[in-house]
Amino acid sequence: EEMQSPNARVVAGYIEQMQAELAGGQVQEAATMPEEEIKALLHNTFAVKTNAAEQLEEWREQLQGLQAEWQTRGPDWVMEVAFSGALLAILDGQAVTLPEDNPYRPYLEQLQAVLANQGQA
Repeated sequence: EEMQSPNARVVAGYIEQMQAELAGGQVQEAATMPEEEIKALLHNTFAVKTNAAEQLEEWREQLQGLQAEWQTRGPDWVMEVAFSGALLAILDGQAVTLPEDNPYRPYLEQLQAVLANQGQA
């Protein structure tokens, strides 16, 4: 019997879990948002930090509403909750990072780099 690496075991376990969830009808669409939605969040955050500052409070309220909705969706949405929290921190002028395993981290870093170039970080 050949030994599997720990990663192979993890992947096999993950696939089994996914299949079980699919069989049980429990699976949501991918936990990561569509690219267009991510870009819209980044664009709006960039806009209110640069040339649309008068809309910052309105955008903050929308982000807070999104975050509250995502929090009600349970553990599959922790990455989105963290991402919305990071965007809210950016609105407050805070430097923020997301954990390595958060799929939104590259988007957040890109946004912060662009804002820094604009002198708005």
